[in-house]
Amino acid sequence: MRLLASAKLPAGPVYSMRDLFSDEQVLLRQMLVKVAHPKLGEINQIGIPMKFSDTPPQIREAPPLIGQQTDEVLRNILNYDAGRITELHEKRVI
Repeated sequence: MRLLASAKLPAGPVYSMRDLFSDEQVLLRQMLVKVAHPKLGEINQIGIPMKFSDTPPQIREAPPLIGQQTDEVLRNILNYDAGRITELHEKRVI
């Protein structure tokens, strides 16, 4: 870090999750948010860095499980019909 700082290069430490969630600045900025996870119970989640006084952002749910939103994305974003999605499941593509 000193070498990078002496070269006037912006740099910072890379934290482990344990280090991140115990960092004083992270805690003071309320960047540690607890959310309910469907399989793990209550988990720590990194909060939203922007802080707005009139419309504070919120994390309302845990990140999706792997594949949890696949069908929804295929249907609503890529416009796949139900038959095509079923075919992809049957071929074990998804």
